[in-house]
Amino acid sequence: MAVLPNGRLISGSNDETVRVWDVQVGRVVTALEGHHGWVNALAVFPDGRVASGSSDEIVRVWDVKSGRAVTTLEGHHGSVWALAVLPDGRIASGSDDKSVRVWDVRTGRSVALQGHEDWVRALAVLPDGRVISGSFDRTLRVWDAESGRLA
Repeated sequence: MAVLPNGRLISGSNDETVRVWDVQVGRVVTALEGHHGWVNALAVFPDGRVASGSSDEIVRVWDVKSGRAVTTLEGHHGSVWALAVLPDGRIASGSDDKSVRVWDVRTGRSVALQGHEDWVRALAVLPDGRVISGSFDRTLRVWDAESGRLA
């Protein structure tokens, strides 16, 4: 789950949707459809766009107002389990393929951060833009998102 700037809640589901909830009335406002696998991870951009990561190995960026996916990011070779938005508008994704990818949402290009020996299941971003990843290999790694190297 995550919270949108307008206070609405978003949730991902094994029914392959991202749902936008009005918590004041306790109901779904809209369902974002397009994934072909469980939605495992969510992140919110400051402008209100939503990123979702799925077992279909894809990260989608959604315009919540229109209900449409505006960007589809493909490159992982395993389920996407973690997402985090960087201060410059890029997004990081962590996957069962043992990698972290940092995506330029406008171009769809990514830099793969390699070094974990097991699934990447958690991500966080420091204020300076460095990315921290947590893995089932029992390590945390701090990455320089520009160079793709450990910081």
